[in-house]
Order: sequence, then C-alpha cells, then structure tokens
Amino acid sequence: MRLLALICCLCLGGALQAQQVFDAGVYGGIITSQVNGDNAKGFNKIGFTGGGFVRANLFEGLGVRMEIGYAGKGSRRPSDPDNGDYSSWGYTFHYVDVPILIEFTMSSSLMIDVGPYVGYLISSQGLFDGAEYDIVDPPMENIDAGIAGGIGYEFSSGLFFMSRYSMSVIPIRNFPDPGNLTTYWDGRMANIAIHFTLGYVINGD
Repeated sequence: MRLLALICCLCLGGALQAQQVFDAGVYGGIITSQVNGDNAKGFNKIGFTGGGFVRANLFEGLGVRMEIGYAGKGSRRPSDPDNGDYSSWGYTFHYVDVPILIEFTMSSSLMIDVGPYVGYLISSQGLFDGAEYDIVDPPMENIDAGIAGGIGYEFSSGLFFMSRYSMSVIPIRNFPDPGNLTTYWDGRMANIAIHFTLGYVINGD
C-alpha cells in the first residue's frame, strides 16, 4: 500500500508540476472471474463493479489514471446433471480495488492502459450447493495485489466503454493441504478477472 501511494504521488505530482488538466469520471459494469488454484475452471462467476477515477495527461498520448471502486470477484463451478454431477461450489469475494494505470492514447478515441492494482478485501464467502460458509482455515489474505491491462474507446460526448484483464501477483489464500508443491502457485489461490465497464468522463479543459 505504501508503494502504491508513492507511485500515485509521483505520477500525479508530475502532472501537477507540468500544469496539466485533470479529468474525472465514473464507471460501472460487470466482472467475469475465476480463482486460479480452486479447480473451478472457467470465467463462470458474474460480479459487479463500479466507482470513480481521476486522470491526467503527462505528455501527448500518455497519461496516468487512478481509480477506486467496488469489485465483485470469485469463482463458480456449476453442476453437471447430464453427467451425474449435481454439486455446485465456488467463492464470492468483495473488494475495494485501487488501480493506478498508465494510459496510452493510440488515436483520438482508442485507449490502452496497464499498471498495478491493490484490492482490500471487504468480505468473503465459500459456496457449496447454494449454502454459504465462512472461509477460516486458512483465512483469506486482506490484500490482493496484481496487474491489470485493458483497451477502451471514448466518444467525444465523454461516454466510454472498456474491457480489462486483471490477475493477482501474490496469493489471496493458501490451501489447508496443498500436497506436493512443484511451482510457486501450487497450493495457492489467485484472482483472475475480466472487466466490462461503461463510464462517463468530465473533461477538465
């Protein structure tokens, strides 16, 4: 968190020194997600996201964007009655995410962004056949740190849409019995998500 705050201060401080104009805006949409390491493969979990952001152009075609908002992540392994499997299970995670992204303007409207994010866990539940249970052994980590990158299109009216991919770079939870570990991620869980958002920019010019 301290490193993230330092990066934010350096980037936004540089923009202020260059006397650049800030834009602000809001966004909302859906997230499809899975949890690497829980054996529930596929982006079957649907969650919601929403929040606000500020951004500043540092140079022509290059800017920095800081967001803060809610992100619903997790996983879902649906039942498969056709093959005699009637059990469903997964996880539901509620985060406050703070991405700090470098934004490249490829044309007057096309945008590409990439950078780190830090998420703070608000709450978490495990799901089995529709029943919720607390995740206690081992517990969830409070912090989800990762990387994100996406592509978007902004209209002259200020409306925009964006698609973004994000994934954890540190584990969000260990397994009680990880078994034989051959790689760093064996026995550990990580968030992987695809975000689809619509938003509106208030131009600072």
